[in-house]
Amino acid sequence: MRQVALCIALVLTFSLSANGVETIAANDPNIQYTGRIDFADPLSPIMYWPGSYIIANFEGTSINVKLHDYGDNYFYVIIDDGDPNLINLSPGAGTYTAATGLTDSVHRIMLFKRTETPEGQAAFTGFELDDGKGLLPPPERPQRRIEFYGDSITSGFSVDCTCNNAAAEYKNNYYAYSAVTARNLNAEFHCISVSGIGLYVDTWGLGGNMQTLYYDKLYYEDESTYTMWDFSQWTPHIVVVNLGQNDYLGAYTQAGAEQAYRDFSMLLRNEYPYAHIILALGSMNATQTGSPWPGYLQNAVNDLNTIYNDPKVYSVIFPYSGDPHPDVARHAVMATQLTDFINNNIPDSWLGNVDMNGDRIVNPADFGKFGLRWLDSDCDLCEGADLSGDSTVDVNDLKIMANNWLIDFTLKGHWKLDGDGTDSSSYNHFSTIYGSPTWDPNGITGQALVCDGGDDYIKIDNFMGIPGGQSRTVSAWIQTSQDDGEILTFGQMTTTGGRWVFQVAPGGKLNVQVGGETIFGTTVITDGFWHHVAAVLENDGTPSLDEVKLYVDGTEEAVPGTATEINTILENEVKIGVFSDTAKYFEGLIDEVRIYSRALSQAEIDELFNMGQ
Repeated sequence: MRQVALCIALVLTFSLSANGVETIAANDPNIQYTGRIDFADPLSPIMYWPGSYIIANFEGTSINVKLHDYGDNYFYVIIDDGDPNLINLSPGAGTYTAATGLTDSVHRIMLFKRTETPEGQAAFTGFELDDGKGLLPPPERPQRRIEFYGDSITSGFSVDCTCNNAAAEYKNNYYAYSAVTARNLNAEFHCISVSGIGLYVDTWGLGGNMQTLYYDKLYYEDESTYTMWDFSQWTPHIVVVNLGQNDYLGAYTQAGAEQAYRDFSMLLRNEYPYAHIILALGSMNATQTGSPWPGYLQNAVNDLNTIYNDPKVYSVIFPYSGDPHPDVARHAVMATQLTDFINNNIPDSWLGNVDMNGDRIVNPADFGKFGLRWLDSDCDLCEGADLSGDSTVDVNDLKIMANNWLIDFTLKGHWKLDGDGTDSSSYNHFSTIYGSPTWDPNGITGQALVCDGGDDYIKIDNFMGIPGGQSRTVSAWIQTSQDDGEILTFGQMTTTGGRWVFQVAPGGKLNVQVGGETIFGTTVITDGFWHHVAAVLENDGTPSLDEVKLYVDGTEEAVPGTATEINTILENEVKIGVFSDTAKYFEGLIDEVRIYSRALSQAEIDELFNMGQ
């Protein structure tokens, strides 16, 4: 009986028929979600960002949508790719008519969030269909993916009038250049944009800028109420950043603007090693005649292309088209310009991602998907298997797959420390060496970094580590006779749970300190011999210090800990050999430092240890 009851309960989770209406729950597997959507409650997923949307194929002659509005939101309903129809939500839970009088057949619905973050959150709680009807499998997702970071222009502020009015009824991301460009390119679309936000200047008193407040968030209300975004969930082919308009209206400098463009580009490059990044500006008065900002942007792109050796960064300047904010027609012109730029200047923008299943490791799972399309021809991307762009899956694509075989994109940094601070991961982070460290020729593999315990360390430029409570593994080989030295560190100094300090503690044992609380290993590692050390956190939804595993020489340590929440704040860049410039400098040898954005298994820790034997 208990098994039968469980089966009934599971069915009810997805659909319930009552009073002549078939109710479809929000967690139905045939509902397709797109955007940074919060699934903490799968029966009531939260949509926060503009341009978040839902697609489903349904049977019957009518459909209603069930939404709970926590602000002042407007949605579009699009049936069978027709014209959008407006839904103005009322506060609280409600059921809204999406379509009636349809033919009794299969139809498609898109539910699109027009409004942006100031209008608050809206939760989707399900559909209502004709009695006895249901959902069918959704359409295949577009193979192309594009992401936008921007301000009011990208959000679609006052698109529906020329009144420059901040009212929710005039905001419309659907007709903003960002969403229109995505549709032009048949690309899946994420939009992270906030009216008034700056590249680096807080002109309107929002408390920060795109980099400090929003770019890495699933949801942000204030400095104490937010949820971090897991970048591994969705990887774009193209990223467009249109920021600078609000900075232009504030107190800026050329040096500050150019550095901010470089910094943000490198933050995005840390997350997306293969993406094409377009730095854009306009079409309001930041690009009018006499504005220095187009020059600032181009200078930053030139630096990224040359000094930082990143050829996949581009510039697009939308010509000044007048004030106030652009309307539908002006956004359409912007979308045409951006679409043409992408098609004409980066025609291979959708190619070369050999991680076909999106798990950030190129392995047999990707090869299996690749093999299913072997020798297919005349196919658009061939479900990602056409890596060379010739519309055929053949030996040319196989060579690309082979050249990238077993690349692990979750390896966010790998410093072999063979005489310099070169990063051997696919992210190729730049670094700066401080003090006067030397290099011992008898490292684990090649040379090793020798720190004097006084002022020697390496800073990884523009790489802040692993944010929030995301899964992670850090590891290194060390040889030391001194207690109390920091091996690898990142995060914020002052907030409880806000830092990640991997170190040798007083007493000579391995230690992880997250701010306010600490865990210790059991093995003394200050005996002057080489030891492989590692710390692993697997995010179970409520990551805490007592869930961190410590390893010494491949063996897990028995570690008592506290339930302190881990919420690493990305404030300080990753450092090898110290945390802050006046803290506990490491004295001894360090080699083979690694950071992963996932929790390595015991077998993988063993493999790292055995590499040094």
